Amino acid sequence: MPEYWLTDPEQHQAAFYRLGDQQHYQGQLPDQEGRYYSQTLAGFWLKPDWLWRSPLPRSTAVLKTVGGQAYRVYLDRLLQNQAEL
Repeated sequence: MPEYWLTDPEQHQAAFYRLGDQQHYQGQLPDQEGRYYSQTLAGFWLKPDWLWRSPLPRSTAVLKTVGGQAYRVYLDRLLQNQAEL
């Protein structure tokens, strides 16, 4: 497993680990903007503080933020297919 995440909802903490060159897991930190970029899921990132918000952010808002242009293209195709029905 090249990567794993530990989340503690009670403490509002998340820890991220990646398998290093010597087959040992090394802790990873979010970037300066608070984003953690997955090594396993190409292009996927999240802000761990999203996990502790109440209420949770809407999934469509997160997908729009994370997916950017690719998500907008997906939505356009989805709407186009529905219009053709």
